[in-house]
Amino acid sequence: MSSPGTGVTSVLDVYNAIKAQQAKFPIPQTSKTYVVGTFDAQLGHFTYAIPTETIGETLGEPGPRTGPFMKPLPRSVPKTIATLTTLNVENVTLQFNITNRQGRDVVLSVLGHPDVHAASGQDFVTLNVAQAGVIERFILTCGAKRFTSQGPIEIQHQLVGVGVFTIPALPLSIVYAPPVDQSKKNTASWSFSNASGVNFTVGTSQTSSTQTPDPQFNTPAGLASAIGTAGKGLFLPENSGTLKEIGGVLGVISGVISMIPEIFGQTKVTTQIGTTSSSQHVLSLTVTDQQKVITSAKSGGPGSADMLYYLVNARLCWFLNGNSLQLALLGSDGPAAMSAGTLKSQGTRSGLNTATIQSLLALDPFVAGGSEATLPKPRFELIETAEVGGGEWQRTETYTLNQQDTNAVERSNSTVTDMEAGWLSIIGIGPSKTETDTISYTLTSSAQTSATRTVTDTVDLVAVQNEIYSVEIYVDVIFGTFAYRGVPALASAQLAGTVHDTLNRPAPHAVVTLINNGRRFVTRADASGRYAFHSASIAPGQTAISSGQAQIQLAFAGKPLASLDLKPAVLRTA
Repeated sequence: MSSPGTGVTSVLDVYNAIKAQQAKFPIPQTSKTYVVGTFDAQLGHFTYAIPTETIGETLGEPGPRTGPFMKPLPRSVPKTIATLTTLNVENVTLQFNITNRQGRDVVLSVLGHPDVHAASGQDFVTLNVAQAGVIERFILTCGAKRFTSQGPIEIQHQLVGVGVFTIPALPLSIVYAPPVDQSKKNTASWSFSNASGVNFTVGTSQTSSTQTPDPQFNTPAGLASAIGTAGKGLFLPENSGTLKEIGGVLGVISGVISMIPEIFGQTKVTTQIGTTSSSQHVLSLTVTDQQKVITSAKSGGPGSADMLYYLVNARLCWFLNGNSLQLALLGSDGPAAMSAGTLKSQGTRSGLNTATIQSLLALDPFVAGGSEATLPKPRFELIETAEVGGGEWQRTETYTLNQQDTNAVERSNSTVTDMEAGWLSIIGIGPSKTETDTISYTLTSSAQTSATRTVTDTVDLVAVQNEIYSVEIYVDVIFGTFAYRGVPALASAQLAGTVHDTLNRPAPHAVVTLINNGRRFVTRADASGRYAFHSASIAPGQTAISSGQAQIQLAFAGKPLASLDLKPAVLRTA
């Protein structure tokens, strides 16, 4: 049931309630001019147009002395402090209006700035103070008349906003398909658990904004608390001990900020995917429900049958207070998986727009590069080369992510919806001021929060009689899955022999490992224990071949070697 008064019950209700309020925040402006007041050039008087407060400032001056240790007598001098509050403006220009100028020159003098003269026939003079927080004193001069301010202009820069936006497809993983075999039975599967997922970081803005917020992620409850805490004194003068009534647009904004935590409080905002890392700059997207994603050989090989796994309509809330930007993942419509080939041909049927589809496909190097695409470091680490010949071979690949893997990053862009125009550039997550429907982000390995996380993947490799092919197996440290790259295999074996067991019998289907110049190759013997390595990647150099307790070492010169029988040491020395 709905909560009384608001009707807010679900995450989507919270999202929509905040969305309804975000339009009340003024769109940030690059620059704005504020009128400070009016100078009467005939009388030398100045009337402020912004709030002022006059206080007595105590000064020490020498008084009558009757001895060498007489203290100076205090004197109270009135001091007028003018306060200008700006809202969502990067650069401030002060304007001083003029009356009764009568053609005479008017000069504005401010310490630290060149004197400014009013243009001929102009009834005002302006000064760009950019991000200055205070103007200690100003002087307006017209002929013999002069006004000198008796105090500073304090400029309170308020950059504040609350809102939401939706990322139509936030990537979680890519399950790569192996190369297609002749019988089209090769598949790969990915079973994920709490340890699966990626780290999501909002990218650095490429705009010319002078304000550069530092994006930090928080939990929804933590974000609500931060909004409530910041809102208590956001628009109050510094050192003010009491709440004062705030009018105009500032009053509206103050009311909205106080309302947002109440909106959050109407429901328990939870999500099955998404936890915040300890650094608070990274959103660790982890999957908490058990599922399995399997590629389909009928969909083609790498770049076509690869399965892209993503969050549908990931909804984020943001709060900007000065240079502090906090974000929280409210929830999503759940995960979805679609093959790269289907995304390319029918992706719009899923509800995703063209830009979102392209951003997802760009994460998979096989889409653009084909089944033999180059897989660059440090994102992809070569594990081994598997050689398949005859029969069905199910391999389980395991890789333990290490601290070095956290150096791998993948930068991408994504379209967003529900973002008020102009906000993306000011909060520092848009690539440019004109592309207000795009955010930039980076994906990193979730090993950042668990440096010893182990990932496991299963691949079925099938070869019909007389079929031989080689597959390089890489780990994608960003997504914690394995990629399979087809590589040339020679018609004739480079290294071959028979595997024997401890009873000197041929060992059928034994797994044989070859280390050549530090690179690992694996194959499986046939039913008669015969093995062979055909990979064109095997090069002259130090080579070791092993299977179980049997091992031989040799200096491979490049000439094919055929009778490299593998026998346990007990047989070789008997």
